[in-house]
Amino acid sequence: MADNVEFCYHCISAGIMESIKKQIKRFPESISFLQTVSWVMGQMSHLRDSPSFKETAWDLFPALKTIPLKTFLFLQVIKDVAPHLTSPILELQTACLHFFGNCVSGTDEITQQIINCGVLKHLHKFLNHLNLNLQEETAWMLSNILAGTKDQITAVFAADLMPSIIGLTESDEISVTEKAVWAIANVPLCGTLQHINLLLDLNIIPSLCKLLLLCPKKEIIQSVLEAINGIQRQSCDRREEIRQKMLAAGVIDHLRQLCNHESDAIESNAMQLLNDLFNDSI
Repeated sequence: MADNVEFCYHCISAGIMESIKKQIKRFPESISFLQTVSWVMGQMSHLRDSPSFKETAWDLFPALKTIPLKTFLFLQVIKDVAPHLTSPILELQTACLHFFGNCVSGTDEITQQIINCGVLKHLHKFLNHLNLNLQEETAWMLSNILAGTKDQITAVFAADLMPSIIGLTESDEISVTEKAVWAIANVPLCGTLQHINLLLDLNIIPSLCKLLLLCPKKEIIQSVLEAINGIQRQSCDRREEIRQKMLAAGVIDHLRQLCNHESDAIESNAMQLLNDLFNDSI
């Protein structure tokens, strides 16, 4: 099969992917069988465009999620998949991102293996890609990594991905914006003061204030308020800086309005900000 591309296409057309998925479910503990599946995945990944390739990519990669996450084989699969982030085939790139996004929603151990395989260095191009689906998949993936360990959060900053994540808060696609806000909000939630200071150094407050004023979606407003609150509560020595940037952004009156919001979470977070930062302005 590996030496005959046409035969590969015939196998795909005959429905081999559905059979493989069924066998993965049937023999989830068979290391030798799953090793073979991993090899098949590698061979399929080398195929060029074909009418059936998109279905192949989307069928095969999610199916591998059923492999027990803590097995050595799954770690090997991660190593096999990682190089295909540089594939010239858009469908394969998207499938890889979706695969890794699902993986990093699992354990910290799996997330660390993905980082160790050098995946982060490939994500710049996807955060800045013209394809909105790739942007969203990547922002979602990074939001999960930024909910991980302190070292994993440090790795995202070290890869210089945060400026691009912050840039996505101005996306015209609200689902992309939402994933970017999730990623940012996880930094004060799961990170250290050093991480929060790095966010402040990237001028995060004006970007969040702009969203607060312009974004109509309730869930994003709540995430933005929680992010600002998390930042200001842990950055006592930079509160005046945060206060001045929020004043310059003109959000004070809007915060007062949000104190009467139908959402209890939005109301309480808005009141918290006014009490902590603008007590003399209420």
